Amino acid sequence: MKIRSVCLGIESGPQVDVAAIKQAGRFLAQAAERFSAAGYDVQTTRLALTPFAEGGPAGDASWVGPFARELEAACKAESIGFISMGPIRWGVVGPEAGQRYANALADALVSTEAVNGAIDTVVDGRPSGGAALAAGRIMARLARGTDRGFGNFRFCAIAQCGPTIPFFPAAYHSCGPPRFSIGLQAADEVRRAFSQDGGLDELERRLGETLGAAVQHVEAVSRRLADETGVLYGGVDLTPAPFVDDADSAVGMLEDLGVETFGAAGTLAASAALTGMVKRLPLAHVGYSGLMLPVLEDTLLAARASAGMVSVSELLLYSAVCGTGLDTVPLPGDATAEDLAAIVLDVTALACALKKPLSCRLFPVPGKSAGDLTEYDSPYLVNGRVLPLKAHPGRRLFERYGP
Repeated sequence: MKIRSVCLGIESGPQVDVAAIKQAGRFLAQAAERFSAAGYDVQTTRLALTPFAEGGPAGDASWVGPFARELEAACKAESIGFISMGPIRWGVVGPEAGQRYANALADALVSTEAVNGAIDTVVDGRPSGGAALAAGRIMARLARGTDRGFGNFRFCAIAQCGPTIPFFPAAYHSCGPPRFSIGLQAADEVRRAFSQDGGLDELERRLGETLGAAVQHVEAVSRRLADETGVLYGGVDLTPAPFVDDADSAVGMLEDLGVETFGAAGTLAASAALTGMVKRLPLAHVGYSGLMLPVLEDTLLAARASAGMVSVSELLLYSAVCGTGLDTVPLPGDATAEDLAAIVLDVTALACALKKPLSCRLFPVPGKSAGDLTEYDSPYLVNGRVLPLKAHPGRRLFERYGP
């Protein structure tokens, strides 16, 4: 097991607080050193701010781009890997300000490399058509405005997602004193638990001995760190996140559990069983704490999707019993903002109906059509074939859902 993310959340305003960034950098460096000494490889340290659109001057979003660039420079100086400016919460700022801030966020993401952002697409417990459209437009803009559309790695729509999630781009801080949380890369621990025969009860027992025991150790280190520094400990997101290696594959976990090939009948049942086991671990849960299925962050999942075993609709179906929603899904480069927004609306509706946190991170790939192979060269992504979209949605649905 590795630690994918040590994420610190702090309050922020419309101006970069360099002193606070320096203090955050010192804490994150200390945390990484502490976990490394305990035997864990820490992949990234991250900083999450309070929602940026709620801290700026009313009616003006011109400060967002300069803020993002200054923030990135300050965090780079402190060796902080990724930064989240938090989501635009449509229900808080309203549709007019929300659209201004969405445009400014798109510009900020195009002009930076480590800054992340999101749009919360739930308003008054229901999906917002206007917020979904704004999210779709940002995705389309990032596809056009960044190399191979890779800017979409740093943007998502969120629904029913609270603060303290350590996984990006969904992460944000609520308010109050700094608080840190831990995100795992732990598919290998689950695969170790599922490598032997036995029923679901036996697999769950062994999961407690592998993943559960490892997380207990991480929690012990985290609580000592909190006691020594005074920084609050928020918990561990128990999602056993995969990585770009077969041994760290979420699909490998499900196929070890008993699905002959991911995408075959039984995949939904296996996904539900695994997520249930994770959520029943007697540990401090935060964030998603369930099965994560990021298409281009999982070698076996990318291979199964490329072979036609899963579609966007089936991935959405699995989200009903999984942890995160749709993640790093490669789509045709000519997908319109409305195409993307309709998928966002589906994810939002599912999150609202089930009252569970879901996010939607889509990758329209410029110049690529359904069936084409992506050509990313990032250490965080594997390449796979672009998934097809069905008929284009009309605008009337978004209008009915409201601004």
